[in-house]
Amino acid sequence: MSEDRIEIKAIKYAKEMYRQIGWTVTNVTRAGGAHTGYDLHLERGSEKLRVEVKGCSRLYQIPDLYSSEIDKETLRLIADELCVVYFTGTDDPIQVARIPRDALLPEHVAVKYSYRISGKFKNERNIKPFIVPFKNDA
Repeated sequence: MSEDRIEIKAIKYAKEMYRQIGWTVTNVTRAGGAHTGYDLHLERGSEKLRVEVKGCSRLYQIPDLYSSEIDKETLRLIADELCVVYFTGTDDPIQVARIPRDALLPEHVAVKYSYRISGKFKNERNIKPFIVPFKNDA
């Protein structure tokens, strides 16, 4: 994954922010299993906190959540906290929102259905025949 993607920058920033306030931080973004539904596992003494991190380029907005980040029966966040890191044209965030699960009520969650093209199709063999020549004269 590109290091300049907003999601990657947001996770890096959030990890450092939580470390600075005394948490031991483990990035579990790709861990799956028991860690499905959140990006960071935090520990401080006997306290534990599960955090989903989102990066956003528009202040006060929140990127859509994946279906794995919401409990489908309760429409509640799986993580204990949603951390939204706001970048607006710079590498440094201008604001960070730490939103506890209890602040996001089921009526704040709109169910959205979408379809994704399978990785079985997204490869050179399948897509190359559809590549068209393009010359950008702009």
